[in-house]
Amino acid sequence: MSRHTAPISEVFSSLAGEGPQVGRRQLFLRTAGCHLDCSYCDTFTDPAEPCRFERLPGSGRLVEVANPLDLEAVFAMLTELEGVYPGHVHLAVTGGEPLLHAEFLLELLPRVKDELGLAVHLEYSGTLPEELRRVIDLCDVVACDIKPASLCGRDVTGVTRRSLELCVAVGVELVPKVIFGRESDFAEVEAGVRMVAGIAPDAPVILQPVHGPGGLPDLSGPELLETLIRASRLHPDVRLIPQVHKLLAVR
Repeated sequence: MSRHTAPISEVFSSLAGEGPQVGRRQLFLRTAGCHLDCSYCDTFTDPAEPCRFERLPGSGRLVEVANPLDLEAVFAMLTELEGVYPGHVHLAVTGGEPLLHAEFLLELLPRVKDELGLAVHLEYSGTLPEELRRVIDLCDVVACDIKPASLCGRDVTGVTRRSLELCVAVGVELVPKVIFGRESDFAEVEAGVRMVAGIAPDAPVILQPVHGPGGLPDLSGPELLETLIRASRLHPDVRLIPQVHKLLAVR
C-alpha cells in the first residue's frame, strides 16, 4: 500500500509542447504547488483545488477528484489513458514544481516504468538540486529551466548550476531551457547560454519565450530572431522553441 499522497493538479494525454520533444505523444502528470512565484507563470496549481482528469484527450471535459491523491488513484488514471490511447512516448511529470513531492514520485515512477513501460520526462524548475538527486535515476529526460532573476524574482544561478552539473554527472538526457521575455534582457539570456556551454556543451540550448495573451510570445518575431542570432554566437546548438501547446490551444 502506498505510504504517500500528493496534491495533483491535472492528469491528461496530449502532445509535448516544449523543447526538442515537441509534437510527440505524452501522458502528463501535473503536481500542484510551487515554491517560486515567477511573473510569467499562468499555470493554476493550487493544492487545495481538486485534481482535473481529462479522460478524452483534447475534449476539455474534466472529471474532478478531491486532493490529495494516493499512488493507486494516480496510477489508475495513467493506466486508463495509456490503455485507451496507447503509444505515449513519455510520462511528463510537471507542475508547479513536481520535486516538492519527491517521496511520492519515488513510489510512483518505478511502477510507471515497469508496468506501463513509459520513459519519464521531468519538467523541473532547476532550483531543487537535492530533491533532483533523489529521483534522477528514475528519469530518462530532465528538462531544466534556467530562470532569469527578472522573471522569477530572485537569483537562482547557484542551484541551477548544481542541477545542471548533477544531470551531466549522472548522464541523464538533459534539456536546458533558457526562459526569457520582455521583462528580461539579453545579458540574462547570455548568462544562461554560457552556463550551459560551460557545464553541458553537448546539450542543445532551448530558448523558450514567455507567452502573452492569446498564446503568442510576448516578443515580436524580429525580436525573437535577434535573440536567437545573438545566442547562436555563444553555443553551436541553440534552438528557439515556443510553447506549441499554447499555439494549438490544447493542454
